[in-house]
Amino acid sequence: MDDTSLMIAAAGWGLTLTLILVGVGSMRGADSRMRQRVGALSQRAPEAFTTSGASVLRDRRASNFRAFDAFIRRQRWSEATRYSLERAGLRLRVGEWVLLRVFAVGFMAALLGFLGSALGDRGMVLMALVVGAVLGGMLPPFVLKFKIKRRQAQMDRQIVEMTELMASMLSSGFGYMQALMSAARQLEPPLADEVNRLVEATQVGGDADEALEEMATRLDSRDFQIVTTAISIHRKTGGDLAQILRGVASTIRGRQSFAREVSALTSKERYSAIIVAGFPLLLALALTAMMPETFGRLFTQFEGRLILGAALVMDGIGYYAIKRISRIEI
Repeated sequence: MDDTSLMIAAAGWGLTLTLILVGVGSMRGADSRMRQRVGALSQRAPEAFTTSGASVLRDRRASNFRAFDAFIRRQRWSEATRYSLERAGLRLRVGEWVLLRVFAVGFMAALLGFLGSALGDRGMVLMALVVGAVLGGMLPPFVLKFKIKRRQAQMDRQIVEMTELMASMLSSGFGYMQALMSAARQLEPPLADEVNRLVEATQVGGDADEALEEMATRLDSRDFQIVTTAISIHRKTGGDLAQILRGVASTIRGRQSFAREVSALTSKERYSAIIVAGFPLLLALALTAMMPETFGRLFTQFEGRLILGAALVMDGIGYYAIKRISRIEI
């Protein structure tokens, strides 16, 4: 390993360690933050709670550092990122998320650069650094999207249970907010956390309709949007909310059953996309391991790298095309 490779690897690992220390220093425990906010709110006049609606208990700072916080809040993507973090159930501020992404870029670039330097080719080290930086930049959003989908799927499965619980409570003589509080106690996370957040917002003076709309925006669920619409219409026009919620639960249950049927019918195509995209990569790695003199040129020579890059691009396009064809909106 030459001096240049050592310097690149050392710089990458140094950046990674620095970002870890800065990130840890900027984070505080979620419990202590909540206690401080609730303590501050308890000292205010009750009228102060009516101005901020459903978000009164949320700490919207992007970072503990004022300059960094001001810089992040000026960016157009900061609000969308905050909502994405909330939808994923991550107790991170936007500034902490930015540091995490920079850390991932530095870590992956340093890791692949270190592995590329083992080949002793400066061109390979540069290519590995670029690929590592790209992968590091793509990995956190991929994980965030995965966590959002998994959490949303969990809540979609709980929405029917929530509506049926509320309908039973309302039929027993409970009020609207009492039914929500009782349902929150009987539900499991993550939907219980969201319902508790709605209840807390209304208990400190927030408007119930605004809290419900913000919860619907945060969940971004078609099924919960049906529930929100039904409750909002009832609060304006009246009627038997328990019977309405039972009908909503039946409708959502039918939609979810149909969605599972469609998912089962398209599973062959979805797994075909993974096999078609993954098989060429595994084959190339296997051939390189068996005949490194021949197939190793894909990694050591400029022409081989161009061919490898073009193959990866076409492989990715094929995977994306198959996934789009097999996706059916319900």
